[in-house]
Amino acid sequence: MAEIAEAQAAFARHNKIMVRRGYVPTSVYTASSLFFVIPKDHDRLEEGLRLAGVPEYLLTGEFAAKNHLKADDIRRLLFGRRLGGRDWSVGGGPDWKLGAVYDAIVSKDGGRVTLTGPWGNVTDADTSFDGDKLCYTASTGAQICCEIFFNPGGTRALMNEMIWLVRGQTFTFSLIE
Repeated sequence: MAEIAEAQAAFARHNKIMVRRGYVPTSVYTASSLFFVIPKDHDRLEEGLRLAGVPEYLLTGEFAAKNHLKADDIRRLLFGRRLGGRDWSVGGGPDWKLGAVYDAIVSKDGGRVTLTGPWGNVTDADTSFDGDKLCYTASTGAQICCEIFFNPGGTRALMNEMIWLVRGQTFTFSLIE
């Protein structure tokens, strides 16, 4: 039991550092992208993360329960705003270069969105909601839905106050205007 409590405390410290550096909290899914030569090492990592209480995905567990934005929150916070984010993995993180910048503009009524950069290049797309998911229509006609979360510990300077989760990818962002 002491080892599990120690692992949970270490994981909490890890996430605090990750968020402070501009990234999102870790899940078993995102941590399992690490490369291991010996498959058993990968399996042990996942087992240890689960024992430490790490959620399988960002959408599950305590993090999602506390930080998931509802449709009304999204309307209030994002409509009529410009959003900006950075991909810190490009350029080596916040201690190196500025990272790749991306942005989005959501119309005041929320009916249209324009996205650039890693979010995708979408111009003046129709938006809608599917429950608490913000959805938009890509140029291909496909409907793409995202979930949005507060990122506790995120800062405007690092452009990671919120998390945009779409198709298994996470993008941190902040409100710019």
